[in-house]
Amino acid sequence: MFKIYTADKVKKIVARIEEEYEKALASQRRRLTELTQENRELCAKLSLLEHERSHVASAIITAEKTGSQIRSQAESFAKHRKEGVYRLAERCRALAQALTEKYPDAAEVQAFSSYLSKLDEALETDGQGELDMDKILYPDEDLKLENLCKELGLMDDDE
Repeated sequence: MFKIYTADKVKKIVARIEEEYEKALASQRRRLTELTQENRELCAKLSLLEHERSHVASAIITAEKTGSQIRSQAESFAKHRKEGVYRLAERCRALAQALTEKYPDAAEVQAFSSYLSKLDEALETDGQGELDMDKILYPDEDLKLENLCKELGLMDDDE
């Protein structure tokens, strides 16, 4: 029933078990050292990524603030430009009225008055969006506001 072991057999069995235990323990220690090193490397990478994330978040916030400032400045600039165009149109209307009173039959004055009608249309229909300055300044190819102003002596040739 029971197997009897001699002292030598027991010592051999115990030695074999100790050897297997030492091998397993050494293997586990190597793996623990590997995992510890891998953990250190991953922690370092994580730290770098968190640092980069904070820089990216800061850059995004700065970009959003800057974009908002640029939009605000652009809107203000566009508003002032638009107001300038409306003031110019008003001055042109006054000039057209004065020219019509002084030269009622002049073809250039009639062409200028026609231009003002087109200018008024462009300003009314485009009041919400951007103004097309070429369309406003040159509504047709024959009439150039610059040339008309120069011909009427309102503008020097070198301007």
